[in-house]
Amino acid sequence: TAEGLAMAVAMVRPRGTIVVKHAAGADPAPVPIARIVEGEIQLLGSRGGSLDEAMAEIASGRVDVAPLVAR
Repeated sequence: TAEGLAMAVAMVRPRGTIVVKHAAGADPAPVPIARIVEGEIQLLGSRGGSLDEAMAEIASGRVDVAPLVAR
């Protein structure tokens, strides 16, 4: 969603990476290009696999995303 992308851009550290999971039929989202360029942020698209299955794996604890998140 546009809100999710905005949140990710606000939270990512300089030179960090945001992975955007494709959702078929999703509405276009504005991209804050100045923040991305100035922060040298990588924006990576992913269209493979099921978003619902991925979220279920994360919610169940079978996939630990903590090592993927830097603070």
